[in-house]
Amino acid sequence: MTNNQYKIKIHHKAENKKIYISIGINVGFATRDFVYGNDVYSFKPGALLFLAKYKEEFAKEFYNKKINISVYASQTIFSFISSSKKLIGDIDIFEKIKSKVPSREEFPELFKQFKLDYTNNFSDEVKEELIYSEFLHYHKRFSMDNFHKSIESFTFEDVEEVQKYLFQKIRYKVYIYGNVEERIEDIQAWSVNGCSEFINPIILPLTDEEVVWKGIELNGISDRRSYLMHTNLFQIPIADAYLTYQILSQWYSDKKIQITIDSIEMGAILPNTDNIEDFKLDLASIQLFKDNILRQYEYLSGRKQLFYSEYFMKLWLAGLDYLDFYLYLQKISSEEIEDKMSTVLKVSQFCKVELSKQNMEIIDE
Repeated sequence: MTNNQYKIKIHHKAENKKIYISIGINVGFATRDFVYGNDVYSFKPGALLFLAKYKEEFAKEFYNKKINISVYASQTIFSFISSSKKLIGDIDIFEKIKSKVPSREEFPELFKQFKLDYTNNFSDEVKEELIYSEFLHYHKRFSMDNFHKSIESFTFEDVEEVQKYLFQKIRYKVYIYGNVEERIEDIQAWSVNGCSEFINPIILPLTDEEVVWKGIELNGISDRRSYLMHTNLFQIPIADAYLTYQILSQWYSDKKIQITIDSIEMGAILPNTDNIEDFKLDLASIQLFKDNILRQYEYLSGRKQLFYSEYFMKLWLAGLDYLDFYLYLQKISSEEIEDKMSTVLKVSQFCKVELSKQNMEIIDE
């Protein structure tokens, strides 16, 4: 179901009076260049992060509305809670927030505070995650140094450029989950002047001359190790990759595995782990983990609806319908899962990370 600016997907859940809305685009802090129509544009990630924070605070201060704006490596997602009586009014507030930018006169002081907040929050853990992102998002050519520069040097004109293309002109995906009583036509009519273009980030796969890291040694605050996994979604169906990562999450549930998901590449950070390239599971364990993943879907959709709507959007932007995946997983056998996992692990890249008092070193091979 679409109108000019939004592609809308609605899942009714009549037993809950609340409505959970997530709205997303395939642009984030690791994507700098993109195609819009027939033209190529670039933006500074710092300007995107600045505007996201500004809009979030503006919604809270002027409309007393909590709208979460999450900027991931290659996705930006708005999410908020509404009700059937308030839905159209909340959509109108969202439109005002999406259109709001600071004035040129306000910008210098806001920019100064933004940089100060970033500096104060830049911990060793954040630094480590940004370095890991260079491996987990290498098809986007993400660079921590370039990211820092974009935080330090963007201008008001850069903010205007982000507003013009990333918040006003491009087409969004919208997921609505809950007790929706309005006619679909009323929901679709909330914006009739938008553009019909979806944004397409520019991706440059590695050449034969380029090398993927095999190991990283970092000067950390404590001695510990991690293992990174990366899967190129140009090589493998996203459903197979996602299934594999979900099984790994079950196996390493005690290690708090972190998974990155988008339409280009999928990755994982596994703390306190040395090697998963020879990862093997018996069929009984696969069946157990499959059942756990199914129960996880049921728990999120039934008890954690706001998180569920955000997660649904994250997967949908990446090209995977979470509900379709749930139905697919119900039918697939443990043997089929084993075969798919084997294929995904064979085409994936791995990187060992050692944190110690030593200087940083990157190992190419």
